[in-house]
Amino acid sequence: MKKFHFIYLFIALVAFQSCNKIDGPYTTPVPAKEWYGKRILIEDYTGHKCPNCPAAAVVANDLKTLYGDKVVIISVHAGFFAAPSVSPFDTNDFTTTAGDAWNQFFGFQSYPVGMINRVGFPTLSHKIDKDAWNTTVSNMMTELPEVDITITPSYNPVTRKLSGQVTTKFLKTIKRKLKLQIVVTQDSVIAPQQNASAVITDYVHRHMLRAVNDNWGKDLTDGTTFTSIDTKLTQDMSIDFKTNWFGKNFNVVAFVYDDNTKEVLQVAEKEL
Repeated sequence: MKKFHFIYLFIALVAFQSCNKIDGPYTTPVPAKEWYGKRILIEDYTGHKCPNCPAAAVVANDLKTLYGDKVVIISVHAGFFAAPSVSPFDTNDFTTTAGDAWNQFFGFQSYPVGMINRVGFPTLSHKIDKDAWNTTVSNMMTELPEVDITITPSYNPVTRKLSGQVTTKFLKTIKRKLKLQIVVTQDSVIAPQQNASAVITDYVHRHMLRAVNDNWGKDLTDGTTFTSIDTKLTQDMSIDFKTNWFGKNFNVVAFVYDDNTKEVLQVAEKEL
């Protein structure tokens, strides 16, 4: 009988010690949202003279860190705050023809501001403040993708020419007029940036828009006929790199969007 008392006492002591090892706080983890494969495009409209833009870049980069390749960022330097002017902003011009066209078309005048998958156009709800990016991206994570994108790039450092293919696979039957936009971005470009009342001379500009295949992309479907599920459409790409694009860290970004609503259906990114 004493033997059983010792056994019970041993079990009780183990249980007591185990309970003492549990650390607080005692909270229930929030379940992660289901992700079905639709990646999210954040377009951050910015400029090197914009005093509030570094704060938006932090938000975008935090979302990239959180979601990884589920989020793709394009930093578009356009408008007044991106124009070269007095020192130290007179030696760098990060604007692009495409960025200027997008900036004018979507009606951006003050920065920082952005678009998330270009949702909300042509109502003014497509202009999303940086403080709402987190919630907007999180809510889009559960959406089902209609297409998927595969990027197969090839870069010749001698000719400084990007070539290759982008393949779009349809995950459902679609009757929409779609376009494919191919973009080159560059990460970690060191140049001055206004930050509040100070200037950061060695600021790290990330996800900078450098070039596109066409300002508004190329036609993918005509919108008058159905494109069946599992259909694969491949487009060639050819983009010349400018000689004044110093450094490395280039990426190819491709996204498919509805030509009528401008909404981005899918985006993908591939490092060169």
